[in-house]
Amino acid sequence: MRLTNRLLLGAFAVVGVHVMVMGYLVDRQLGSRLHDEAVAALAREAQVVAAHWTPAVDALALAHQDGKALGHRVTLIRPDGVVAGDTDFDRDGVSRLENHRTRPEVAAALQHGVGESVRTSPSRGDEEVYVAVRASLGVARVSMPSVALTSTIAEAQRAVMFAGGIALAVALVAALLLSRTITRPLAELRDTAHAIAEGDLSRRGSLDVPGELGEVAVSLRELSAQLLVQNTTHVAHEALLLQLTESLNEGILGVNALPG
Repeated sequence: MRLTNRLLLGAFAVVGVHVMVMGYLVDRQLGSRLHDEAVAALAREAQVVAAHWTPAVDALALAHQDGKALGHRVTLIRPDGVVAGDTDFDRDGVSRLENHRTRPEVAAALQHGVGESVRTSPSRGDEEVYVAVRASLGVARVSMPSVALTSTIAEAQRAVMFAGGIALAVALVAALLLSRTITRPLAELRDTAHAIAEGDLSRRGSLDVPGELGEVAVSLRELSAQLLVQNTTHVAHEALLLQLTESLNEGILGVNALPG
């Protein structure tokens, strides 16, 4: 695999892993934090509703009034589990609601003072976040659709994915530019090394190379210069040896040519 492709693949892998980790953290940590904050806010609202619920107040009217003011569903439940008021129902509808004493958040509120649960609402049919608190006349419960939390998490995940896409594009461009600054001088050094290996000792690589590649270019230039000196010396030695051989041969022939 070429260096450019490896750099691009490396950048893609790093950013891809980063985006996946961020998506996981958004789903887990942000989801948990939003849930805790929503439960705390619903508990405060339920405490307010519980304070408003007195014997002199009509439970159904209070559920509608506080539900409208809070923007959440309010349910007032007597200690025996009978629903006394609910934001979503009129008096006739409230009378037909099931007994709520066994609802997990209601049972916990009656026993411990506060209870919460996330479950599907039998009346609405969607998943709700319920928080109930014990009141003097029973249990005050406030709920909200859990989709409000999941939609926030989904928006955060989309934001992470969008930012990840931009980061990926920037990383790929940066990797491409970086690969060009590396591969071009590296290719020149490769060609220079091939030329020297083939005997072209006059070939010199460019010294305008960044970082370690520049050190390699300097070393390659010094190696080429040393090889050229050695080659020149070797040629001079061969020429001298040839001259000495020729002179020796001429002397031998001259001796042989002398008379008897």
